Amino acid sequence: MSADELSRSISCFKTDFYIPNESVFECWESRFIKVSDTFDSRNLVQSFNSFAKCNRQPSESMMNQWNAAFVKVCKTNIDQRSLSLALHAFDLLSILPTEDV
Repeated sequence: MSADELSRSISCFKTDFYIPNESVFECWESRFIKVSDTFDSRNLVQSFNSFAKCNRQPSESMMNQWNAAFVKVCKTNIDQRSLSLALHAFDLLSILPTEDV
């Protein structure tokens, strides 16, 4: 599963009718950690906003990957809207940014 496929799969669950079970979240986190280095700003923001909308707190390892991916994306190319959404996702998920961020 690519970063784009992962982001799309997570966004499919953004409804009030279905909240994924623990197994689904564990699968997403595992895939996220494996593909996060290939994320662009859209994938990164979409995946974390989806977690926030499912009221799911990511694991510590996933948050570490999110911080690292965020730094990588910001150093390469991120538009103003994506940057704003990413920072909002930090806030929604109560993630403390690392020094690099």
